[in-house]
Order: sequence, then C-alpha cells, then structure tokens
Amino acid sequence: MSGFFLLSGFILAYNYNKKYNLKAYFQNRFARIYPLYFFSLALAFPLFLYFESKTNPHYLSTVIEVGISSVFMIQSWNYSWLLHLNPPTWSLAVEALLYLIFPLLLAFLQSKNKLFLISAQVVIYVASMVFFFNLINNLTQGQVNIPYMHIPTFTLGIIAGLLLGKKEMNFLKFQSSIKSSLIFGLVIVSIFIFLIFGKNNEDMLNLGLLSPFYIFIFLLLANNSNLLSAKILVRLGEISYAIYLLHQPLRSYLSLLFKYVDINNYYLQFGIYLVVLIALSNYVYLYLELPLHKKLKYKFAKND
Repeated sequence: MSGFFLLSGFILAYNYNKKYNLKAYFQNRFARIYPLYFFSLALAFPLFLYFESKTNPHYLSTVIEVGISSVFMIQSWNYSWLLHLNPPTWSLAVEALLYLIFPLLLAFLQSKNKLFLISAQVVIYVASMVFFFNLINNLTQGQVNIPYMHIPTFTLGIIAGLLLGKKEMNFLKFQSSIKSSLIFGLVIVSIFIFLIFGKNNEDMLNLGLLSPFYIFIFLLLANNSNLLSAKILVRLGEISYAIYLLHQPLRSYLSLLFKYVDINNYYLQFGIYLVVLIALSNYVYLYLELPLHKKLKYKFAKND
C-alpha cells in the first residue's frame, strides 16, 4: 500500500502546487472519496452483521463500535476495529489523516528549491527506513496500519509532485526503446530489493521500502503520458477505486453463492469473480461514483 500513499501525495502536490481554496480542497476530497466509501460499507454491513451474530455473543456492541469507527474513518487507529467491516478500507482511514495534514506539508515544502527538496527526500527515506528497521520486530499486531506510520511515504510523494511541477524532472523524457529498458531494469532492481529486504517482511514493504522506485516510475510515467493513454488502461484507472473498495465484500458474497450452488472449481470461481468485479465496478463508477462526485462538487460550489 505504500505506493498508493506515495501516489496520493504525488498527485495532490502536483495539482495543488498553486493558490487554492482550503475549503474547496476539503470539499473536493470528501466528494471524491466518501460516497463510494460509504457505499462499500453499506454493501459489506449485512455480511458483517450475519457473521458477527453467529460467532460473537456480544456482537451488538462490536457492530456499533466498528460501524461508528468505520463511518468516521478512524478504524485504522485501533486493531480491533480494523478487519471487521470492509478490511481494505483501513487505507482510507490512513488517507483521511494524510488529507488533513497535506495543506500544512505543502505550505512548508512548496517554496523550497530543488536542492532542498531532493535532499529532504533522501533524508526522509533513509531516516524512516532506519527507524522502521529498528522498530519492526517490536511492532504490535496492526500497528503498521496506524495512519501516522505512513506520513514519511506520503511526504516523499508530495516532494516528487513538487519537483515535477517545477519542471525539474524533464530529463526523464525518453525515446520508446529507452523507456522500455528503464522500466524493465527498474522492475528487476525492485524484485532484487524485495528478495533481499522484503521477502519475509511485508511490513517494511507497506512502510515504504520501495519508495524510490515508485517515485521513479511515477515521474517516468508523468513525463511520458502516452504510456498510459490506451482506452482500456484509462478505464481501468477510472474504476480502480471501485475495484479496490468492492473486491472484498463481493468475494464474500460470491463465496456464499458458490457454496450454495455447489461450484467448487477454483478457476471457474475466479473467472466469475473477476468478470463480476470489473462489471460491477464499471457500473458503480458510471452510475454512482461519478454522478455523486459531480453532484456534491456542484452543491458545494453553489453553497459557496
């Protein structure tokens, strides 16, 4: 997930590296994130209630506690809230904190020169990795999901976005053959780093071990936008948020259905799941996420 938090900082810094209305910023973040987030909670809630009632004698208090924490996007602060309702939403609770502190980080960093920003990236990455390597064996269960643990990665993304906005990364524009070679080489190096440092340590990967390689990929793609211009890739990008939020509840519902209709073949199950997930995500994007996003933005703008 570290790449997701880094990308979030990268995109926000690039888009907001100018004068902007703070109220409009928070309204836009809410309109972009919350409607589909809430829909995914509503979709997952019946299953959550069903399984809790079967396994937990005190399920009502658990349902209320987890439900409230999820609605207010604070479930990542407490491990007992984390994996109940819709587990992938833990990252949205992290994003809530990162969105909150983004204006402060941007205000501090956006006036800095190239040398300061690049130096800051090196210092933040090295210091955070040394800190996490020393801390990793003492982490309690779920501590890696606490929002403040991901501030360094998010900050690295902000700095990369600012450098891109300052046109300091134009040297990353390459011919097609060089692009392919660089991406291939970067993938090989990333795999090598993973095998050495992260193979048996998923927590370090989640805390930003591969951040330098993510930064390079994002900058490379941003300077060569035609690499992602294929229509199918554009659409997959548009529905990726829905895919992420809906994949867990859908898998749970389909697992019950497969058991009920006696479908035991793994490949058939996976094929059905994949088709339904993409179709559902596309439908939700077109008829729920996009319309609600536009409607909320219009309502906020009208009230202002």
